[in-house]
Order: sequence, then structure tokens, then C-alpha cells
Amino acid sequence: MGDDQFSDHATNHANPFYVHPNDDPSLVLVTTILDGTNYTSWYREMKIALISKNKWKFVDGTFTEPAPTHLLYDIWVRCNNMVISWLRKSISEDIKQSTLWINKAYIVWKNLENRFSQGDLFMISEAEDGSTKQGNFDISTNFTTFILI
Repeated sequence: MGDDQFSDHATNHANPFYVHPNDDPSLVLVTTILDGTNYTSWYREMKIALISKNKWKFVDGTFTEPAPTHLLYDIWVRCNNMVISWLRKSISEDIKQSTLWINKAYIVWKNLENRFSQGDLFMISEAEDGSTKQGNFDISTNFTTFILI
């Protein structure tokens, strides 16, 4: 990251480090809440929202964390945390707990992708009665519980 390239982050709407005055951690970007069974539609909605906010680079791995002494470190941390909060606002409570201690938006995104992008395969291979449950919980809840143990 060249320092000059992003020096206008406070005023340039096209700068990925720009944060609009209406952007805050409580903002809900999408109406679809990731529950483990709807990854494809959630992914699509979330990607569109993050691109429109010019924050896609924080989840696709383009903007990696600079050194703490780097001029852009504090700005990166602010934007990264904003994206993490937006992601967490868009996932179910069960899944949210498993992302609580992840400090990089890119890792939250990859974690969710790794866990749920194959979710449609579960629907294809569902039981004869149409269920995708084990015991009293659906597959997503079982997987999230397993991750937390």
C-alpha cells in the first residue's frame, strides 16, 4: 500500500479507506441473515453491499493489515473493524459466536465461506424425509457447536 495513494481517505469517496458519516458498526447491510442454509444468497447480497460501500478489498484479501507503525495502520483497523461489525450483523446468533474473536474481516469472510459455501450439497443429500437435521439441531447449529467445543 502506497501512502500517497490513500492520503485522501477522509474526503475521497472512491478511496477504500473512506468511511461515510452514515456508516457505523450497527448498520445492517443486507436483509438475508446467514443461518448456514442460505450461504449462496447471503454471499451474493453481502458482496454487492460491500462493493457498494467500497469495502470489498477488506474481505477478498487485497488489503492486508499493515505494520502497527505504518501511517495507514489506524485507518485500516477502523475500516477492518467496521466491516467485521457489518458481517456480524448479517449472521445468525449461533454462527456469530464462533466469529467473536476473529480480528480480521478477511478471516471472518474466509471462515464463513469455508464452513457454509458447500451448504447446498447438504440440501442435495438430505434425508428421504427431507430433513437436514441431526437430533434437535440443523446441520449449521451442529457444525457451529462442534467448532466452539
